[in-house]
Amino acid sequence: MKRKVLGILVTTLALATSCSIHQEMIELSLKQPNLSEIEDGTYPGSFENHRWYCHVEVEIMSHSYDTIKVLNSANGGNGLYEKLVAHVLEQQSIEVDAVSGATISSNTFLKAVENALE
Repeated sequence: MKRKVLGILVTTLALATSCSIHQEMIELSLKQPNLSEIEDGTYPGSFENHRWYCHVEVEIMSHSYDTIKVLNSANGGNGLYEKLVAHVLEQQSIEVDAVSGATISSNTFLKAVENALE
């Protein structure tokens, strides 16, 4: 009986932790870098949080996003990163909507871009 109760407690704790991390990643705050202060160049960036990670290379030209390459990531199938890169380049901002159904992976990518330019 004690083992069964202990197993239930461990499972409950694991689920609560997982839900907390999941919510933290959904609510991840992003801050648009001030592109007017960033010199031309290529900047590596990454973001990792538990099972989510993304490593990028951001190229700035004339104080604008020029190219963004995803070097390595945990998720991002079905053209996720291509869509996000297109939105960031079009809007010249990381303050873009997440791809529907991929909020955490979207936020991980956007935070990696932000970190590249910090």
